[in-house]
Amino acid sequence: MTSSQKVKIWKRLCLLAAALPCVSASPAAAQDSLKQAVAMFNKGDFSSCTALLNRDINGSLKSNATAHYYLGTALLRLNQNNAAAEHYLATSKLAPGTVYDDYSRKALKSIMGRAGNMPHSLKEQYQALTNQGSTSQTAASNSESTKSNYRQSEDDDQTLPTAALKDIDSTFISAGRRTADTDRALIQVCRAVKLVPKTIVDELKAGGISVLVTPTILEAMPGSAMEKPRGYDHGGGYTNCGAMFHHPRIYIGERVSYLSSVPYPNRNIASSMLHEMGHAYDSVKGHLSQTGEFERCYKEDFSHITNTQRTRHSYYTQSDGAGASELFAQLFSYAIYKTQVRADEDASDLQVTFPRCTKYIKDLIKSNR
Repeated sequence: MTSSQKVKIWKRLCLLAAALPCVSASPAAAQDSLKQAVAMFNKGDFSSCTALLNRDINGSLKSNATAHYYLGTALLRLNQNNAAAEHYLATSKLAPGTVYDDYSRKALKSIMGRAGNMPHSLKEQYQALTNQGSTSQTAASNSESTKSNYRQSEDDDQTLPTAALKDIDSTFISAGRRTADTDRALIQVCRAVKLVPKTIVDELKAGGISVLVTPTILEAMPGSAMEKPRGYDHGGGYTNCGAMFHHPRIYIGERVSYLSSVPYPNRNIASSMLHEMGHAYDSVKGHLSQTGEFERCYKEDFSHITNTQRTRHSYYTQSDGAGASELFAQLFSYAIYKTQVRADEDASDLQVTFPRCTKYIKDLIKSNR
C-alpha cells in the first residue's frame, strides 16, 4: 500500500467518523459519554475520546457499533494498532453490511498489511471476517442490483467528467465544507443543470436562486434538526432529506441517513436537484402550483383519482397546497430527466394519476426549449 493510499484511508475514516450519528439504546449516562467522546474526536482530542469510551465500552456501550467505531479510529490515530483492530472487528460484527462495516474492513486491511506484532487471535478473527465478508458482500451486491435501475444509472453515469468542475458557475453553484464526496455531488448537480432549458436556468439566476452542495442538509441548516419535512408520514426528519429548497437557496446533501442508519452517499442527487429546481422555478414565477392553469389542472385531476391512488401518492395529495407544490416539482423533474422516467416505477403511475398536470408541465418545459 502506497503512502498516498494510506492518507486517503485516513481521510475517509475521519470523514466518516465526523458524519456518523450516535444511535444507541444505552442508558442516558452512557449516551452522554458517547456524545462527549464524539465531540472530542471531532476536535482532534483522541486521547480524551478513548478515555471516555474505554470507560463504558465493556459495559453499557458493549453492543454499540458507533462507540466501537469511534474508539477504533481514535486508537488508530494514536498508533495503537492492535487495540484499534479489536474495535474494528467488533464494529463489523455488530453492524454487518453497513458503512461502519465497510470502513472498518478497509481499516483492518490496512492495519493487517503493516502490523508486525499482531496477536494470532486477532489475525484469526480478521481471516474469519474476511471469509464471511466474501459471501455477505456478494449478497449485498446482489441486493443492491435489485434496486431501481434509475438509482444505479444516476449514481454511476458520470456524464460530466471531473474536469468539467472547473467550468462551474460559482455565482450559481457553490460547495460548503468539502469532503471526499463533494466532487461527485458537484458533477451530478452540473449534470442536472445542463438538462434544464437555459431560459429557465437564467430565470432562476435572475430571481436570486443559488445552489449549495453540503455534506448533509443538517450541517447547512442545523435549525431544522427538530423540524419534520412536510409529507414525511414515516416519521423521518431532515437526516432523511437529500435535498431541499429554502428560498432563495437549493441545498443538496452529499450524504443521507435513513431512519437510524449511518450516513451514506446520496444516490439521487441529479433527480433531487431537478425536483428542487422545480420548487425554485415555481417560486420565482409567483407560485405557479397554487394559481391559474396548474391549480385548475390539479383540482380536476384530484377529483378523478381513486382512494387507492390517493393513498399511493399521499405525498402529492397533501392539503393546504403542499401536495400541488410537490407534484409540480416532481413532474418538473420527470419532464426533464427522461432516463429517470423510464426506470422509475412510480413515474408512469404518477403521470397517469395526474394527466392534466403532467401535460401542463411538459408544455411548460417545451415552451422554454
